[in-house]
Amino acid sequence: PRSTLFPYTTLFRSMLVETGNTPVLLESLNRGDLDLVLLVSADLVEKQNYTVEMTWDFELVMVSHLRQTAPRSSLSELKNLRFILFRKGSRLQDPIDHYFAANGFVPNVTMRFDNAEFVRSMVRAGLGVSLLPLWVVDRDLKEWRLNLVRHSGPPLYSKIALVRRKSGFVPQPVQAFIAIARSLEARHLPLLMRSRAPLTIQEK
Repeated sequence: PRSTLFPYTTLFRSMLVETGNTPVLLESLNRGDLDLVLLVSADLVEKQNYTVEMTWDFELVMVSHLRQTAPRSSLSELKNLRFILFRKGSRLQDPIDHYFAANGFVPNVTMRFDNAEFVRSMVRAGLGVSLLPLWVVDRDLKEWRLNLVRHSGPPLYSKIALVRRKSGFVPQPVQAFIAIARSLEARHLPLLMRSRAPLTIQEK
């Protein structure tokens, strides 16, 4: 996520930051157009042409435009809500599908998109609820444009992976960026997961 990386990209003025979906980024990595990529993936494994340098957990939170939601509902009590989710088989949808299956919940899905910002926009428009990475909705939660849907299920986490193209030569800036990435702790990346639950309307 760009908002997470920004303080560190300023240390490397010549760094080129590109965005794209996983296949596009991996193809650019394989061609040598990129040295490093950040991918959302809970199950990415090393292959012949690239190596996973570091992974970080991140949280997907359930959000709604409603100003008040029932406190600590069970997942089964959310079956009538309209869910706006991601395309089946996508890197963000896979952990959501596994989470719902593990908890015996079948969501009422009314829309699917490839882009988290599109999903966020639909939720803000009042068209349904969704599970989104915390960095996507953090400002909306703080400014009360969105509200957490609290439920009794466990938190949902996925992973961000820092992936490097395998090569006999690793440029010094790439080595330095990897070293910084490996030194980061959860407290350095507050937009990946909640250190504590945001206040509810009643607690504010």
